[in-house]
Amino acid sequence: GKHKTNNKSVNLFFIIIRALGFGKKKQYTFFIKIVRMVQSLITLFPELKRRKMKKLLMVWVIALMATAIQGQNVLGHGKTGGKLTRQERKALRIKREKEHEMEISRLVTDTLLVLEADRLIKKDGTSELVDPNLNFIGLIKNKAVIQTGSNSNIGPNGVGGATFYGHITKLEVKNTGKKGYRLIKATISTNVGFYRVELRVAPGGNTTAMVTNNRGARVQYRGSLVAPEKSRVYEGQITY
Repeated sequence: GKHKTNNKSVNLFFIIIRALGFGKKKQYTFFIKIVRMVQSLITLFPELKRRKMKKLLMVWVIALMATAIQGQNVLGHGKTGGKLTRQERKALRIKREKEHEMEISRLVTDTLLVLEADRLIKKDGTSELVDPNLNFIGLIKNKAVIQTGSNSNIGPNGVGGATFYGHITKLEVKNTGKKGYRLIKATISTNVGFYRVELRVAPGGNTTAMVTNNRGARVQYRGSLVAPEKSRVYEGQITY
């Protein structure tokens, strides 16, 4: 009778284990050890067969199994928190890239964007690496800000460059010949005249912007497009 009861217990635990989805050999072996240990306890301590003791024993076993499951997920061996395969990592990367491209497209369409530039190219062709927190172009609906800056100077705006605020008087947004690429043309009215900004935006957010004014000045910004709420730029004082 005792042997028959033990077999039923083992079969019951097998069913529970399979239902919980533990099909890997290591996991399966681990839970079998728990079953064997429970059987050994019942054999050594016959008083565990009493109803109250059985309930306590069952609670203990369930708690032990739950702890093991949680531990496996935290350590990266469970299904929900496990290590991803190469194919899963690739699929996740592609998904994130598509989500990022959709966000960039939305920023362009809604004209809610900040170009944080890490490189400036002047009219004479000279190029310099710059701080993206100080060198940026912001287009926020019908308002705009264009700024240059440097960590080594104070400048008219207090951050080593110039800051121009204005209103967008003309705006054109369209797709270019390349798939996913967008073109933004904006005319901005400031206190010192008109600025024309032309941004070429790649699907991933890499952007080149040409800024010209009515006095013939020209500078090119190169950097990444971000949402205003994610931007870390520091705005200086209005230059003019």
